[in-house]
Amino acid sequence: MPGTDGDRSGETDGVDGITEWRPAVDDEVVVHPGADTETTGRIVDDFGEFTAAAVEVNETTISPAARRWAVLTAEGDLVFVDTDQMGAARLRPEPDGD
Repeated sequence: MPGTDGDRSGETDGVDGITEWRPAVDDEVVVHPGADTETTGRIVDDFGEFTAAAVEVNETTISPAARRWAVLTAEGDLVFVDTDQMGAARLRPEPDGD
């Protein structure tokens, strides 16, 4: 299944050969980037193979459609988000200790 094996070799978006980020389990991510609720975490599960459908009873929505990704946040919370609600975490350089 694309996006779940962590192999990003050869994946391009067709614009000047720039590699496209495709989330995968164990990726470090930023959830809700730019929002007040922004946090970092790690993808722990991919539900992409399941069909997301809302649960409705008597025309009342009981539960919205499930989210694709389960992310364990740095705070220890488990959140469920779709791909457009997160981005790749930027690696920050380690302090040189001087």
